[in-house]
Amino acid sequence: MSKVLYLSKGFINIAVIICCVMNTGLASSPTDTIPAIINFDASSEGLSVSFANKSKQQSSKLTYRWQFGDGASSTLQNPSHIYAVEGKYRVSLMAIDEQGNTEVVSKSITLIESTLQELVIVQGAHGKN
Repeated sequence: MSKVLYLSKGFINIAVIICCVMNTGLASSPTDTIPAIINFDASSEGLSVSFANKSKQQSSKLTYRWQFGDGASSTLQNPSHIYAVEGKYRVSLMAIDEQGNTEVVSKSITLIESTLQELVIVQGAHGKN
């Protein structure tokens, strides 16, 4: 698992898991799939996270549903969310086309609330015990 460090406060560890769920019917055709690649990025400042929908789509008729991993959700294309506590969360972005077909991408993020700590170096006498 790789780690990504953003220049703003906070640390996000992202793992990508992609799955596709399709509606079933009596007949299938090439129009039964979503013509899109679903993806997103996240950046944080403390416990506040901004999500950028990086999905590439050929149809403007997709709707989106975000699950932030703490019980909260959004239908905005590029939402922001403030988490209550540090921790690891699984965030999912679902794209839904006009036929009800869905495609989902999930990523794990780890939030660590940054605090500035002063480093104090104390020089002491070295001697034998």
